[in-house]
Amino acid sequence: MALFILAQCLACLVQYDSARAFTVQDEREYGKKMLTTIRSEFPLIHELDVTQYLNDLGQDILNVAGSQYFNYHFYVIKNDELNAFAAPSGLIFVHSGLISKTENEGELLSVVAHEIGHVKSRHIAGRSEQAPKLTAATLALILAGMAVGAGPLSEALVMGGMAAGQAMSLKYSREDEEEADREALEFMREMNRDPKNMLSMLNKMHRLYKIRMGNIPQYLLTHPIPRARMNYVEDLINLSSSSNYEESDDFAFNRIQTRINILTGDLEKLKNEYQRLLKVDSAETTEQAFALYGLALVLHEQGRFHEAAGHMKEIMERYKDKSILWTDLGRIYLDAGKNEKALGLFEKNRQTEPANMYNNYYLALALERTGNLIRAEKIYHQIRGHIEDYPPVYKHIARINDQHEKQGYSHYYLGLYYYYNGEFSNSQLHLRKARTELDNEDSKQKNIEDILSRIEEYRS
Repeated sequence: MALFILAQCLACLVQYDSARAFTVQDEREYGKKMLTTIRSEFPLIHELDVTQYLNDLGQDILNVAGSQYFNYHFYVIKNDELNAFAAPSGLIFVHSGLISKTENEGELLSVVAHEIGHVKSRHIAGRSEQAPKLTAATLALILAGMAVGAGPLSEALVMGGMAAGQAMSLKYSREDEEEADREALEFMREMNRDPKNMLSMLNKMHRLYKIRMGNIPQYLLTHPIPRARMNYVEDLINLSSSSNYEESDDFAFNRIQTRINILTGDLEKLKNEYQRLLKVDSAETTEQAFALYGLALVLHEQGRFHEAAGHMKEIMERYKDKSILWTDLGRIYLDAGKNEKALGLFEKNRQTEPANMYNNYYLALALERTGNLIRAEKIYHQIRGHIEDYPPVYKHIARINDQHEKQGYSHYYLGLYYYYNGEFSNSQLHLRKARTELDNEDSKQKNIEDILSRIEEYRS
């Protein structure tokens, strides 16, 4: 049901005059409205280490991509499909299933680079300008199909959209993909990352599509069947001069992939699989190391803190230079009620990685629990300054303001918490209370009106 609501909402949002160009400003406004819809209708994974990893990966690509029209933002949707899609104004969505199924960071990077290629080339704007029969409803259905991922409902949405708009140009759609692939290959070469990872990723998609879609024609898909893209990308690679690409350190990727599996998978099944891998009689491999890491995370989730901490310490012995593991161990201590012990680890990591928002969040949480509310609130505000739409920080800031009997600010930050969490009724309730209790001249009044207006527009 949510998917059809998304299609209807997008149809309402893309109300622009097809006789004029779909400008950069139009795209920015549309992107804001679409993100409001996505927040309400799709489960986003709000974990700072996941968010920061994906945004850092995207920024590495953008550093070689040249000047851009938009500020990019990257999100993970909790969905098992092997899929990612670009939305207007630099919004990139990656499904958790894609991260789980990639074998290395290069494969994931190739997908993100491809989606950045779409945004950089403004393909959504181009569709509206070059295909005047492409109605707002058609574009909405296509975007909804992209959001669903591969599968019968996605095909129905895309096919319905094409029928409504007298069909998009098949050649144009292929040109979009080829241009995005060319951009992605160039980005990867500039980063000295092996573009053959794009081929291996396309091969995974090809195998999946063959299993699921049989002989469905290319024009029923949001992206052409991967086999066609594979041939094109392979030709591009063969035509270019070979290079000795650097081998990447995949620790961060392997860690995030394991975190994603824990956040989205069946804990008992994962535990059994990790234990099976650890029983294999061979020299310790990276796979076994991250099976041990995964087992520590499962035991943490199950409240078996002593065992979890023991396994985490083993991982830390192998990866002594990876300070993020101090944060992981600190989280175990924090949940076990060992606040001071956890605080020491978070403080240690802050000295090493002051810009690590994942560590900073748990440092602030430990400070809050040990009574240092002033410093905790300061760090929470630093986090929201770096990542504006991370919901939990607003809940903590609201709680601290409530303890300081600043009810207007408490309602304001709770309103933001619920808004970024996609719970719009609760957001409206608290923002309206904040509007009443805060001084009319308070700078937050404008933001309250903007968000309430955005919610009302989404619901109309």
